[in-house]
Parts: sequence; C-alpha cells; structure tokens
Amino acid sequence: MDRLAKSLPAKKADGGRRMLFQEVSGSISSGETVVVLGRSGQGKSTLLRVLSLLEQADSGSVELDGKSCADMEPRLWRRQVAYVSQTPVMLPGSVDSNLAAPSALNGLPFEREQAYALLDEAGLGSIDPGKDASELSGGEKQRLSLIRSLLLKPHFLLLDEITASLDPGSALSIEKLLSRWRSEHGTGMLWISHDQEQAARASSRIWFMAGNMILEDADTGRFFSRPATPEGLAFLGKGPSSGDPGGSGAEES
Repeated sequence: MDRLAKSLPAKKADGGRRMLFQEVSGSISSGETVVVLGRSGQGKSTLLRVLSLLEQADSGSVELDGKSCADMEPRLWRRQVAYVSQTPVMLPGSVDSNLAAPSALNGLPFEREQAYALLDEAGLGSIDPGKDASELSGGEKQRLSLIRSLLLKPHFLLLDEITASLDPGSALSIEKLLSRWRSEHGTGMLWISHDQEQAARASSRIWFMAGNMILEDADTGRFFSRPATPEGLAFLGKGPSSGDPGGSGAEES
C-alpha cells in the first residue's frame, strides 16, 4: 500500500520573520481522504506546495512509500503526487490540448475517451474541446485542471480549495467524481477546504491546523462531534472563542 508521509519541523514566511508551520508530521494511506481545516494563515496551501516540491521546507522530509522525495526526480514525484491549485493555470491552446499536455509531457498515451467522460462527469460535457482554454470561467478552469491531474492517475492528489469557484451543485458533482475515482483507483487525497459540510462528507480524517501546527489528527466524525482542543471547539463554534488561533494571515489558506 502506498503511503505519503511527512515530517516538516519548520517553514518560515516573509524571509524568516514569521513561522508558517512547525512540527507538522503525519501520513496518508492510499485510498484515504484527509481534509485540512483551520483558519487563514496556518500555512495550509504552503504545506501542499511543499509536498508537491513546488516549495522547500527549511527542514524535514517527505516520503512516498518509504522513499524520500530527495531520491526522486521532481517530474516523476509530481506525476505520482499531483497538486491541483485553487487558482489553475491554463496552458496556451484549446481545452483538448490542455487535456493532452500532461500525457505528452510524461510520455504517456492520451486517453481522450476517458478525458471526455471525465469532462462530462464534471459538468463540462457541453464545452467545445476546441475552445480556447483561456476563455473558460474560473470554475471551468478549476475542473479542467483537476481532470488534467486525474489523467496521470497519480497515487496521491493534493487538492487546494478546488471547488471554491463552483456553485453547490457543481461542487457536489466533483465530490462524487473524486469519491468514485478514489474507490476505483485507490488514490489518496489531501484536501484543503473551508467548507465544513464538504469536509464532513468527503473525508475519513481531519487535520485541524492551529497554532501553526496540526493540532488535531482525528477521525472525521469524532472531530466534528467532539473536538479535543479549545481551538477546535472555537473553530466549530462549539465553545468560547479563544481568539484567532491563526494569527495574522500570510496567505488565504
């Protein structure tokens, strides 16, 4: 069974003036969905970027199935640990060329039939594949970006607020798509969301970040019914506020 594990003692922001997170350790198994919750400024998005090798932690390690990221070519790592940004970047060209690009870059055959089936499942079946991708709406770009990553069939998906620009119905469609994909392919997922209802539906485990660390690592049902910390209670509105555990935010997530 594949396993994504990390131990990241420190990641500083703003040239070292403030610690984004510290003592962040945990693991995710294949087929598991973990949702990261917490107030702004905890370093959640940066954590995903570190795991995808787009940024570097000041210290610590990241491993896939016991193998350090330092021992793998970044391109091969990102093929297996795919990052889907909240703000997707479209490549120049059509929807179809955007779908085909990851396969071409990794020397894989482009499974066009599967790509179009995923477009349909994501609510994009009516889009002309020849349409310029730059003309898509924000929500359409988010879904296209997700599908590009799915076509690589990664072992793990790092999902940063990927339904933030979608209406509730479209967001539910993406949740269902990802649930099916996880069941069929055994893909592990680490998903940042500010939607508590979505987190409760989509995850089996919650990482709650506060005080710039993972303060709680708990089964989803237990976290939402009985958070173990005052910060968790305050975050869910179940206890007296202990102030903003996130402090001043250096990022949205």
